[in-house]
Amino acid sequence: ATNAFQAAVTTGKAMFQAGMHGITGGMMSELQGGSFASGLASGAVSSLVSSGIEGIGETGGMACVNGKDVPIMTEFGKSPGFKALMLASGGLSGGLSSSIAGGNFYAGVRQGLITSGLNHIAHMTANAIEDNTKIGRATKGLKGTPKPGNESMKILLENQEINEEYIRAKSPKLGTELAYDPNGHGGDRGTTSTVNGDIKIYDRAFGSWRLLGLTMVHEFTHRYHYISRIYGGWIKSYGGDGAEAMSEVFSHQREQFWGGDVHFFDWQQKIENIAGHKFNFKFRD
Repeated sequence: ATNAFQAAVTTGKAMFQAGMHGITGGMMSELQGGSFASGLASGAVSSLVSSGIEGIGETGGMACVNGKDVPIMTEFGKSPGFKALMLASGGLSGGLSSSIAGGNFYAGVRQGLITSGLNHIAHMTANAIEDNTKIGRATKGLKGTPKPGNESMKILLENQEINEEYIRAKSPKLGTELAYDPNGHGGDRGTTSTVNGDIKIYDRAFGSWRLLGLTMVHEFTHRYHYISRIYGGWIKSYGGDGAEAMSEVFSHQREQFWGGDVHFFDWQQKIENIAGHKFNFKFRD
């Protein structure tokens, strides 16, 4: 359901952009002595083509960078060749659509280049700001997508800051107490046992190095709660469901601190309903 909703939002955004670029193209064409229809066609079609090309360069995941949700780009999407492809496609589609609508091919190419270059590529460049979050720094320089398995987690544990979270969680042994499990639970990225603190990381966490790192930090926080017996204290005070909610709130909070785009309102509401009062969940590193 979530993927379908995201696809609908992305399609709606592309259609809206195409409409606005089409109207702008039509107005520019009229001001330059051409027809509104040919400019409309050039602007709208080149915008749709550019949106399609833009999608090819994205992994489908999102990252929260400096408080703003931005798409995660593939290695090809970050390359100069990708931008050249978008410009060429936008220009050619703009020229062809202008010709079909009875306008000038070269005027359409010009409008297509403006649409793809000054709008889509400029938008991508604005979003491609450096990820200066903790997780951005920790995964900087890691190329491609992590291969599902313990080896990818071992690579991230070489980072000093992630290793500090690992040590805080009492250094679970990789392969047993911290292990990849191909038989994941639905949409979960990972789980931590409330019995012994063992961590399982699932396929969904391996969508990017960033996502894998955030998942590990999240699960390390759960393990810290269990191993340090904080979780047991919550059980005494709020019962099993309340303890689960408390651990989720603090684990999501820590993931946010690292730069993750996650929220914990439902978990907070759950523990407040159980406890019968409000909590001031102020993050402390």
